[in-house]
Amino acid sequence: MITFFTWITYLGKVEVICAFFVTASAILILHKKFNEMIALCVSLFGSSIFVYLAKIFFHRPRPEIALYSESTYSFPSAHATLAISFYAFLGYIAIRKSRSKTLRALVYTIIIALVFLIGFSRIYLGVHYLSDVCGGYFFGMLWAFAAAALLRRLEKNQF
Repeated sequence: MITFFTWITYLGKVEVICAFFVTASAILILHKKFNEMIALCVSLFGSSIFVYLAKIFFHRPRPEIALYSESTYSFPSAHATLAISFYAFLGYIAIRKSRSKTLRALVYTIIIALVFLIGFSRIYLGVHYLSDVCGGYFFGMLWAFAAAALLRRLEKNQF
């Protein structure tokens, strides 16, 4: 299971999310979805900056026994925060105009499973406490909600 959860935790690494972000950005730009692109940037970059500052502010040390080495502070989990703010917001973009209940259910299921597995992998590998992951989920969700609200405002030309 260590190998499996190590691979899962990679999906929450900044480098991997950046690669996916570049791909998603290219797709959004090619389809002229500029409002979605702006909102995705707000969700991802806002949460990234927030997590960086929060780690400095809280200074919470990581668990002493870990199967995966990390050098930053523990709270909040950047992997959990970015998983929600990036993957969940991409899921939101994917489902918001879909009329297929089956497709929406599939996207919801995949995103929930992915986000849960990324957070759980951090606990399983011993690099975070449960509260770090829950805090990361909370902050990531705030940024995803803010980006969704921004997207709705941009689409109504009220911003």
